Amino acid sequence: IPRYIWHTAPSLPLSDRANATVSTWIDKNSSWKHSIATDDDVELFFQSKFPPNVCEAFSKLPLGVMKADTFRLAVVYYYGGVYGDIDTECVRPIDEWVRVAQSEKQCTAIVAMESYNSFANWAFAAAPRHPVFKRALDRVVEKIEQDGGVVPKNSHFVAAYTGPPVLTAAIRDILHSDHEVASKIMSSEEDLATAKTVGLCLEESSYFGGINVGHAFASVSWNDNDQDASWRKQRQQVLDSHGIAEEEPDGGRPMIKKGGRPNVHVVGGGGEAMRVDVK
Repeated sequence: IPRYIWHTAPSLPLSDRANATVSTWIDKNSSWKHSIATDDDVELFFQSKFPPNVCEAFSKLPLGVMKADTFRLAVVYYYGGVYGDIDTECVRPIDEWVRVAQSEKQCTAIVAMESYNSFANWAFAAAPRHPVFKRALDRVVEKIEQDGGVVPKNSHFVAAYTGPPVLTAAIRDILHSDHEVASKIMSSEEDLATAKTVGLCLEESSYFGGINVGHAFASVSWNDNDQDASWRKQRQQVLDSHGIAEEEPDGGRPMIKKGGRPNVHVVGGGGEAMRVDVK
């Protein structure tokens, strides 16, 4: 797993809240190269690194959050490294968990549970060209091609096309698992044994839910006017255009231990986030 840290943001400069969380990644990991890809960077990355069919599928994604979902899969597949959402906090230096995972467990990819149903896509780590991330990216492209674009059927279309269920399905594919949900995969000795053969370390929800990485859940906890928390409004516009009412959450809530969410605060040390090209 190379020493790259990846984030995405619509544009720079970041909001104060986002700068505070991003600064934790910078301050705790001075030997790691840190990149924030803006919307323009993401577009150029796909155009320069991926074939036309992938770029065509990417262009059909109607929301920035869906493009960010797809970028994180693609950039970690292409370059490797650690990805963290802009509203995540690095709780422990990466070397304390990535290097241990590699030396003791021979991990070439680290993914943790989000909920009973899914594995999280707000943070993960992998070596370049890991098959799980290739399969996840392929799944995004295949579904868009099959549907002729993004066709919302309900308010969960973002997750269905690019979110945690896609990563979870990719893991299931690579493991040839008969289990549909993350919790069943985690409790299957056969699936976990197969995961070891591809260097995939599957962790409990607390791994990226407070122990090593914290998540502020900006879309529900940050101010609605903050650019980093606006994707739900954009999703509703898409739903309105298709005449679909927003539904209540389906119960797949993140399983975060008490005290697991980061206490978002301004981090000292002057660790202001800087853009690093991904071209």
